[in-house]
Amino acid sequence: MIGEPGLYAEEGWLSTVPEVIILSNLRDQDGDMLGGLANRALTRHTDQSYYAKPVTGCFLYAVELPAEGGGTSWSSLYRAYETLPPDLAKAVDDAVGTFSFAARMGASASEQADNHDRAKRLAETPDVKHTLVNLEPGTGRKALYIDPNTVTGIDSMPQDEAEDLLDRLLAHTVRSENVYDHQWGPGDLVLWDNAVVLHKRESFPESSRRLVKRMIINLDPTRHIIPRSAA
Repeated sequence: MIGEPGLYAEEGWLSTVPEVIILSNLRDQDGDMLGGLANRALTRHTDQSYYAKPVTGCFLYAVELPAEGGGTSWSSLYRAYETLPPDLAKAVDDAVGTFSFAARMGASASEQADNHDRAKRLAETPDVKHTLVNLEPGTGRKALYIDPNTVTGIDSMPQDEAEDLLDRLLAHTVRSENVYDHQWGPGDLVLWDNAVVLHKRESFPESSRRLVKRMIINLDPTRHIIPRSAA
C-alpha cells in the first residue's frame, strides 16, 4: 500500500468521489467550471508547501487530452541537492524559509480565473516556515525544499541575499539533467513524491478539452520525507 488518500482544500475541484480532484478546462451546462486550473500554464512549484504539513504523495490520471500543450515536467530536488556547488550547499544546509500562500496567490492574481476560493483559502492559510533541506528517513539522503513564488525570505538573511540564493538554487534545480518531461497520453498515470520534486504544466488552447484526475496521498513517514515545520 502506498499510503492513505487525503482531501484537497478546494471544494470546487472535487469530483463525486471526495478524494478525487478534477483538473480541467471543461464547463457544465450552466457554464460553470468543472474542477480547477483551466488551461493556464503552471510555473514550477511543489504542492501545498505553504502548509505546516504539506502534501507528500500525488498522482495524475489522464482521461481526455488536448492535441497540443498541457505537458508536465518534474525536477528532482534530490539530484539538485546532490549536484550543488559546495558554496550553495553550505549556504542552504541550515536555512529556514518562509512559505506564503498569499505570495503564491499574488503571483497568479493577474491570470485567468481558475476556480480558487481565494478569500477563504487566504483567511485559513497563514505563512509557515520550513527547512530548505530535508533528510530522507533511514538513508539520510538530502533533498532541497524550495518553491518559487511561495518562499518569500530566509531567516537571518538580508532579503536581497535570500532572493539571490533562491534564484541560484532554482536555476540549478531546473537544469536539463535534473528534469523529466512527460507528454501525456490517454490513460497515463503518473505518481510522484511531492516533497522531493518541483513540477510545472504547459498551457494549452482554451478551445481544446483536457480532463485529468488527481489524488493526494499521505506517504509513510518512515520511508518518505515529510517536510518539517520550523515554527
